Amino acid sequence: MAGADTNLKRMTPPEISAFAYEPGPIRVICAAGAIGTLPDELARLSIAKPMVLTTPSGGRRYADLLERLKENGGILYGWAEPHSPEQVSLAALGTFHRSGCDGLVSIGGGSTTGLGKFLAAATGKPLIAIPTTLAGSDMTPVYGWKADGVKHTRIDPRAQARTVLYDANLYLGLPAGELVRSAMNCLAHLVEALYPATPNMFAADLATIGMRVLFENLPVAVRNPTSIAAREQLCYAAFLGGHLVAIAGIGLHHKICHLIGGVTDISHGDNNSVVLPHVVALNAPYLGREGAILYELFGEHPGSGLRAWAIELGAPSALALLGLREDVLPMIVDPVLAHPPANPAPLDRDVVTRLVEGIRAGKILV
Repeated sequence: MAGADTNLKRMTPPEISAFAYEPGPIRVICAAGAIGTLPDELARLSIAKPMVLTTPSGGRRYADLLERLKENGGILYGWAEPHSPEQVSLAALGTFHRSGCDGLVSIGGGSTTGLGKFLAAATGKPLIAIPTTLAGSDMTPVYGWKADGVKHTRIDPRAQARTVLYDANLYLGLPAGELVRSAMNCLAHLVEALYPATPNMFAADLATIGMRVLFENLPVAVRNPTSIAAREQLCYAAFLGGHLVAIAGIGLHHKICHLIGGVTDISHGDNNSVVLPHVVALNAPYLGREGAILYELFGEHPGSGLRAWAIELGAPSALALLGLREDVLPMIVDPVLAHPPANPAPLDRDVVTRLVEGIRAGKILV
């Protein structure tokens, strides 16, 4: 009996902490071939004339799919840009109204999805998001736009996609570099869910699952550009990461990325790739149970381990190489200190300055 008691103790789960969970009105289909359900989803949402959004490169990459949508009454707007510049967003809104569209379909990564959410919030019309990267923006009511050198963000339930179609087949044509950069964005969503402003065991447990899935499958997908199985798993990680943003919010990492995106033209994926290891290095020592996954995956020094892992997969190493100038660093440091996010590690001017200087130089200084 003594042995049985010991086994029971080992099986006892950790004490459950309180959490709040409020899922939105969103339908997610995650499967190879999910794009085949698009006609049914358009009908379910009573969309007869969708405005179909993508980037110029997406217009070339997904030409066959876009042509089918146009044949079925869709109006193509192929000019989405990174960080959703205000002039692009307003031009798309004007096109939507002039064309008499009654819904939205976004096909692409965070730039395209972000434009779709801007338009959904502005018009109140339903959005179907078809992600082709791992950014996870499709799962959240958070959207942003860039105006006068500042990246603005807003939360609006109307921006939430009503349907999200994760189709692993659409990821086969994604270049390895884009896959890795968007995976680092996904990983950042998962990491920040370990320590939300309001502690949430539910979010932390989902984040741990997502991090393992991404860690195991991203190298496989990079090495094997035809692996559907690895890409299906990465779609699952992207779903979890995006969903966790809606549950737990974002923190210091994403605040820095958005500030950099406002003062430079560096892509959000590149920003995530370089910034995340530095923020992990800063915060990992202050995490308890929730931080164990970082040490499990990336070793005794998780920030350095993550940085080496990402660079080996093809992520950039320093933002100075991508155009982040030293003279704009105060434009990142000062807003962080003016409105500091909840963060495990204490933040003061010295810490944030060294953090941002290290991000620019590609050296972990915290």
